[in-house]
Amino acid sequence: GRLHYFTKLALRSELTEQASMLLEKILEKDRNDLLAMRELGIIEFEKRDYSDARQFLRAYLDLKELDFDKVDKVEDRDIIALFDYGEILLHEHQALEANDYFLRAESLLAEMQERPLHLSLLYAQVTYKLGRIDEAVSLLQELLDQHPHNEWVLLSLAHIFMDQGDYNDAGLLFENI
Repeated sequence: GRLHYFTKLALRSELTEQASMLLEKILEKDRNDLLAMRELGIIEFEKRDYSDARQFLRAYLDLKELDFDKVDKVEDRDIIALFDYGEILLHEHQALEANDYFLRAESLLAEMQERPLHLSLLYAQVTYKLGRIDEAVSLLQELLDQHPHNEWVLLSLAHIFMDQGDYNDAGLLFENI
């Protein structure tokens, strides 16, 4: 209804606090509202509140029957929820369980014919999390060729270089931000 409409507007406008309030009202009315669980989980993850993010995303992923064979039925935010939940599990030192969520996100991203920039970045991050460092660097360098001044691409590549101890290349990227 109306709460969902205003929530989507707030999310599109990046009005996170307003969206959170609306989402909490939605959950007060319906504790199993999938949109509210997913979006609150993603918002809490972005705020680094892993406890609340874990609770919302776990509930969402338990209730949502994602059909991983049909990427056309999965929303971008579903894939982000899978990735974020994997990150939370990594943060909790549950690497094997985290890999399951990264693999699910990767399979959906790999099936996409065309990925918007934010999902191309996510694909590179998932590839990196799965330990395929050279592939992740290659994906990010391709994105950098297409978007040479995009801060997210530069930061993602610099992050990998720093993790790998390549501070010179990371520094060069930071100079372009």
